[in-house]
Amino acid sequence: MKTTVVGGYPKILEDQLLRKTLWEIDREGGKANGKLEEAVQKVTRSAIREQEEAGLDIVSDGAIRWEDEITASLRGMEGMEFTGLIRYFDTNVLYRQPVVTRPVKLKIPALAADYSFAVKNAKRPVKAIMTGPFTIAKASRDEYYQNGEKFVLAFAEALRGEREALERAGAKKIQINEPFLLSAPEEFELFRKGFRTLAEGARAELELFFSFGDFSKVFPKIMDVCVWRVGFDLGTARNPERILKDKVWKGRKLLAGVIDARNTRLETKEELHGRLKAALACVASQDLEVAPSANLEFLPLDRCRAKLKNLVKLTRDFKEVV
Repeated sequence: MKTTVVGGYPKILEDQLLRKTLWEIDREGGKANGKLEEAVQKVTRSAIREQEEAGLDIVSDGAIRWEDEITASLRGMEGMEFTGLIRYFDTNVLYRQPVVTRPVKLKIPALAADYSFAVKNAKRPVKAIMTGPFTIAKASRDEYYQNGEKFVLAFAEALRGEREALERAGAKKIQINEPFLLSAPEEFELFRKGFRTLAEGARAELELFFSFGDFSKVFPKIMDVCVWRVGFDLGTARNPERILKDKVWKGRKLLAGVIDARNTRLETKEELHGRLKAALACVASQDLEVAPSANLEFLPLDRCRAKLKNLVKLTRDFKEVV
């Protein structure tokens, strides 16, 4: 089994580099003069290095360029404006709601450059991460299509362009986050259509990850979606025993969120090993990846580091026992 992440990394260093740079830009009347790009690159390199030093097998770019989980995948698109701030689930993170006023189209892919930069600065394999079309549509306001299916499919087609650009950049593994499906499981077929459009012709290994909700609401039908790996927050899942022992996992791969990314408390050996045993009840060890339950940006930097090191250590301890 391998250790990895499922979202971003805290966007700061000990010297509060990004925060300090933004303050300086504001003081200078909004003139970045290359300072912001330099700061973003420095913090990205640091986030990658810290993931590697923690011992993770697969790292990400830390999503340092992401303002939030919703608008990050929209940077290369046209057809929308951004309005007031909305809370992202029950976190303390806010996002600017996209309001679609004309056709959604991909102008210039934005995620591939982030991925390429990460690969150049990483010693470990890098995974790409993006937010899926169903979640983006549910977090947005439609003032153009006036049709739920057309709205989701418009984002799906644009995001397929982002996925194809990532593949051209060399991405072998692309994680797609769809947390809003757990808030609207009755719209599963709409989600399925959107994902099918995004995934059409995919060469990379696509992973679906779900957080901020009860995964059992979409299980087991989620296993019928054409995807290489399915993941969810195992620590807060309802009826995990039923989910993980279901026969539909045969031949499938699992991405298990085994540490709580929203709680500073370190998991005990008994807790984490129990979750690993549960996961191995349904998939082979070579088909299991373990990670935090969500974006690590919800944690203070020092606790983030401690959480990842604890994940790696306890996973290695478990491997030695079994």
